[in-house]
Amino acid sequence: MKVHRFRRCDDTKRKTTGMDDNAIHQWLIDCFGQVQGEIAWNQLSQLPPEVRDQLMHQASGSLPKPDDVRALMQAFSTGGLNSVNDMEHTIEQGPVNVKLATSIALQQANAEGSEQSFSAQEADAVRAAMSEANLWLDTVSDFAPPQGEPQILTRAGWVESTLGAWARFAAPVAQSMSDALSSVFSERLGGEFGTEVSGIFAGPVPIPIPEG
Repeated sequence: MKVHRFRRCDDTKRKTTGMDDNAIHQWLIDCFGQVQGEIAWNQLSQLPPEVRDQLMHQASGSLPKPDDVRALMQAFSTGGLNSVNDMEHTIEQGPVNVKLATSIALQQANAEGSEQSFSAQEADAVRAAMSEANLWLDTVSDFAPPQGEPQILTRAGWVESTLGAWARFAAPVAQSMSDALSSVFSERLGGEFGTEVSGIFAGPVPIPIPEG
């Protein structure tokens, strides 16, 4: 009688469906540099095997580019989030981290291919268009035209000139979202951290709530 022998393929399946150890190791180094990347890898390696395997499986094919991670870290640094004390001070200033939001917006505004200036001819054309628009609005609406001279701005100039006003406009919504998320977070942790989670969700960077 011919006996067929079958070998377990659990490990093989896990390695092919998850992310390779060498790949995640190199990704950490590319993101955080040689020293910090090695520290992060050592911390990952010390996790329980089942937790580490789950994280690496979920990360497969979904990790951000190292350039994007470094840009985000630079934005955090510029936004005054280098330490716990910095974070607490930022939270005290309001529900929207204006410095961090400005830093992230300027990175996009100054990205490669973005126009950094405009010509006098382009500025004159915009002013003429705005003047015509105001004349038309004046005849069809009861709103008074805006006061002062129109400003012609680059993308970066628009960010620097208007983001403060946008932050004030969005502050009530941001505060309500922060309070709601903090409340859910506290409930899921059973109040273990007391009031320490208050304000942790402040700012434009979302923090995921753990399941279960």
